Parts: sequence; structure tokens; C-alpha cells
Amino acid sequence: MFSSLLSLLLVVPLIAAIPVPLEAEFVENPAAHAGSKAKFDEALGVANTQIANMKNVLDNHPNDPRIAQAFGPNPNLGVIQGNVNKLATKTMKVQTSDPSFADNTHGGRVNGFVPVDTGSGERVTSPAQFGSTFYSGNSEADKKFRAGTIIHEATHYLGATGDHVAPGSKIVRAGAKQPDGTVRGGGRRSPDSQ
Repeated sequence: MFSSLLSLLLVVPLIAAIPVPLEAEFVENPAAHAGSKAKFDEALGVANTQIANMKNVLDNHPNDPRIAQAFGPNPNLGVIQGNVNKLATKTMKVQTSDPSFADNTHGGRVNGFVPVDTGSGERVTSPAQFGSTFYSGNSEADKKFRAGTIIHEATHYLGATGDHVAPGSKIVRAGAKQPDGTVRGGGRRSPDSQ
């Protein structure tokens, strides 16, 4: 009795110390779109490997040139690490595995986006949506593209942020000069530029 209780007391803290990878919770998962869901799940596994690699670089190699390449010349490592830690342990809600939902919502083929409502003064995210562009293709490059998209959209979902979008629906890269008229932190590309 005592030894089993001791074992339990020793194991529980160890389990709690192991981060649970990014998970996705689908609001709707129609059986007719099981193939799309399988593609999403496969890409989520690749995304979690990439997130673990990002965490390793940030934790152990803070001067790695890839950090400045991704986030600009003066990256805020504390904010970046906080976001990567969220990616490594949280759950993103996804509206549906049906790509037509996202496409129809925005009048054309889309990759992915997270609706961010700023109307109340607070930033509130709705479940992520992934369209037909996201689910197209079966090559290794397509799988990596989907993984990158999941990471990008999960960052928006977990951080209640949007892209910085310049006039003409151009996404502004992190650390780059922002042209006049840029929508900061709540924009998204228009459907015709996806």
C-alpha cells in the first residue's frame, strides 16, 4: 500500500512536467470529411515536431540567426518564448474539417485564418478555419506547408492576434517596415490574394 502510494506520488509530478503538445479540438467533424481531418492530424504531428525544435532553439540557442530571420533584427525573446510555450502546451479550436466552410465564408479558396473580433475593445478569437488551399496536395512539401499554417494560425488563436496587412492585402513580415494604411494585428488577406 505504502509503496504504491509512494510510486503514485513520484509519477504524478513527472507526468505534469512533460508538456502536452499542441492539440486541436474540432467544433464540427463531419464523417464526409474524414480525409481532410486525417490530413490535418498528420500536419499537426509535423507541427508539433517543429514547435519542439523552435522551443529548443529559443531555450538553448538565443542568438541563433534564424530567430532574427523569422522575427526581425530586434526580436523580443520573452514574448516569442511565451508564444512558443503556448504552442507547446495548449489547444486550438478548429471550426470544421469541411474546407468549403472557410471557402464559402470568404467567397473563394482560402488557406487558413482565425477570426478576431475587436469590436468590444477586447480581442476575442473564434475557432480557426482552414479552406481548400490548406487541404490540397499530398506531397511532403504540402504536409510541411500545412504544418506551418497550423503553427501560424494557432499563434493567432492562442494570442488573440491577427496579421499586419498592408494595403493591397499584403501580409507584412515580422520586423519589416509597415507601410501607411497597414491594419495591425487584426487584418487578413482578402480571398482573391490567398
